[in-house]
Amino acid sequence: MKRIISKRENRSLYWTGWALLAACTGIVLAARWLHISYSDYSLPCIFHRYTGYYCPGCGGTRAAIALFHGRLVQALWYHPLVPYAAVLYVWFMVSNTIEILSGNRWKIGMRFSEGYLYTALGILAVNWIFKNILLAVWGIQL
Repeated sequence: MKRIISKRENRSLYWTGWALLAACTGIVLAARWLHISYSDYSLPCIFHRYTGYYCPGCGGTRAAIALFHGRLVQALWYHPLVPYAAVLYVWFMVSNTIEILSGNRWKIGMRFSEGYLYTALGILAVNWIFKNILLAVWGIQL
């Protein structure tokens, strides 16, 4: 059964999106101001270390960095879930901001749907399987 979220829940997602943007912006600005490199604090992937295969999230950080630098194709290659999530985030935030600023006269705000989550899980699974097949069958490391 498809779950429809209430207007209140959708509004909570909207404000959470703004809080997430503020937190990420603060972290990036603090890291730049303090000259902190992500690689100084990143942990190795335990799954990859012990199995030799890629975990479902491998490439996500590289994809995010590539996306922030405007390299969409590279971000898609590293991990297609990151650009997908970024597009959904921007679409959700912009459409809901327009709806709020118009006083709800323009009802164009994107609403949450479980289909977005199922699509994300599909992208995650296909990416994970594809990259591990390349590694296991042809020895191609990404």
